[in-house]
Amino acid sequence: MEGNSFANLIQSTALKELPKFTGDRQRKVTQYIDAVEHIGVFTELNESLLHSTATIKLGGAAFNWYDNNKETLRSWRELKQNLLELFKPSLSTAKTQLKELKQQSGETLIAYYDDIIDLCRQVDNNM
Repeated sequence: MEGNSFANLIQSTALKELPKFTGDRQRKVTQYIDAVEHIGVFTELNESLLHSTATIKLGGAAFNWYDNNKETLRSWRELKQNLLELFKPSLSTAKTQLKELKQQSGETLIAYYDDIIDLCRQVDNNM
């Protein structure tokens, strides 16, 4: 019984901490999907609950898109695939961003490194 209460607390906290995904370029869709899946692994969510977790945190253009297409986005797998197709930057955009990326004043080395790794994965997931 106690374990179940703890799991519910963790799920609730994780959901509160998950930022909304609106479809704007500031919040990358890959980061959003990774965060949802991380919550799923950590709290042992099934595919249905992953889908619910992801859709609850959609806003703006992403929510409008989902609302207009929800009949065809019934599983986490379908939702994830379609989110990536629609909101992931093009390969050429990712390559350009990677080539032009510079460490910003006040940016930590680890944050800069994370940006590089994220862009590398957008260019080639095996990088």
